[in-house]
Amino acid sequence: MTKVAVTTDRFEEVADSYRRQGLTPISMPTIRVEPAEPDVLDAAREAAEGAALMLATSPRTIRMLWPHGEMPPIPVAAVGEVTATAVVDAGGRPTIVGRAGLAD
Repeated sequence: MTKVAVTTDRFEEVADSYRRQGLTPISMPTIRVEPAEPDVLDAAREAAEGAALMLATSPRTIRMLWPHGEMPPIPVAAVGEVTATAVVDAGGRPTIVGRAGLAD
């Protein structure tokens, strides 16, 4: 079987999809995500309230900021479909959805 390095810290969430494709996933996390302090999250939420546009680069960030679906009704540019879905799930309004990451 062909081995594939999986660099996410969420290895268990994605490993089965690689196995179904006949690959052997190897966990090689390159990042560690730690929750921000509540006051930092509160400040980010407050800043978003008055934004003309929010650039959302990660579904994880959206879920961390608005876990209960109370995202403000501001226009959001999402880096891709998965992030746009997280925005919708949080009650947000994606108006631009990229296809090639942050640069798009």
